[in-house]
Amino acid sequence: MGQRIAVISHAAVIAANQEPFAALAAAGADVTVIAPRSLATDLRGRVHLEALRGSNARIIGLPVLLGGYRRWLGGQRGIHVIVYQRLAKALDAIRPDVVFLEEEPYSFAALQTMLWCRSRRMPFVVHQNQNLKRRLPPPFPMIGAQVLRAAAGATVRNRSAERLLRAQGFKGPIIDFPHAVDAARYAIDGNDPSLTRPVVGFVGRLVPEKGLCELIEALGAVRAQAPASLLVVGDGPQRVECEARAHRALVPARFLGAIAHDAVPAWIRAMDLVVVPSQPTATWTEQFGRVPIEANAAGVPVIVSDAGELPATVEATGGGLIAASGEELQRHLVTLLTDADARTRLGDTGRTGVRERFTHRAIARALLELLASVRAVRT
Repeated sequence: MGQRIAVISHAAVIAANQEPFAALAAAGADVTVIAPRSLATDLRGRVHLEALRGSNARIIGLPVLLGGYRRWLGGQRGIHVIVYQRLAKALDAIRPDVVFLEEEPYSFAALQTMLWCRSRRMPFVVHQNQNLKRRLPPPFPMIGAQVLRAAAGATVRNRSAERLLRAQGFKGPIIDFPHAVDAARYAIDGNDPSLTRPVVGFVGRLVPEKGLCELIEALGAVRAQAPASLLVVGDGPQRVECEARAHRALVPARFLGAIAHDAVPAWIRAMDLVVVPSQPTATWTEQFGRVPIEANAAGVPVIVSDAGELPATVEATGGGLIAASGEELQRHLVTLLTDADARTRLGDTGRTGVRERFTHRAIARALLELLASVRAVRT
């Protein structure tokens, strides 16, 4: 039997987010994932835990206090105040060799886990998405400092998060834990978008920082040179405004609203080009760029803004273009919407890049090595 690993992850309430841990189990580890039994979300209401089909990783659902995907504590995302009920009892039953905490170091869940691990002299690895230095209200800075002092290792979504961890004084080993996809799920037939081709796709929350309105304005501006339709997957408070803008800009558009994770691949395959036009704010920028990875896995090229880690993600796959301004976005739209061969070349390159660098198997292999190394230090 391989090493016993306990994973604590609020994101694993969604079955698709359990895939990296299923890959850990497939690699020979004895994996148990602890996730919320249910969790409030901003777009889908309350989501209930569902185990990933075909996974050898066990899944335990615990009730949680506080938290969820909603605003709390002066703008803090409520996921950072999640408190797992009966967490210590669950961990005692698992008797892990090491704990992987897929929660931010300053979260209440991280504090819970750190206290349990410290009392059992148990090594743990923490995960950081945060890639911008920002002032957090008490008690979050104190929690983060304690957790990082106790952690045996860390994983990060991107290089900016690693630099921030080092600036915070963390001296342990750090590895990449990027988003990943099962490429086979994207090698499927696409849905009928019921739109005139070429179809430009947008996948994400309909909020100002995701930039959908800017994309609509750009499509309207190039309509005479490169007419295209728009397919929007996602929902949010800006939906009515975006629908109105598309109508005024004479951009044929279809808004699907929020859909299940399992339904996303078929809709991405219905797109000829995916655009991720995110707009950084003073307190937020893109931490990785999951949508470009998903699009490239389907062989669909992307155009991304230069927000946060989006350029690095696209450079890693080779499957898209980067637009540093609205004018450059318009130029890239004209280039790709009028040249199907260019779209095919970029899409093929992106598909290869994803298979080489962003599969669950590759990411699980690196994580397994890190967890084994911190366990070895303990023993």
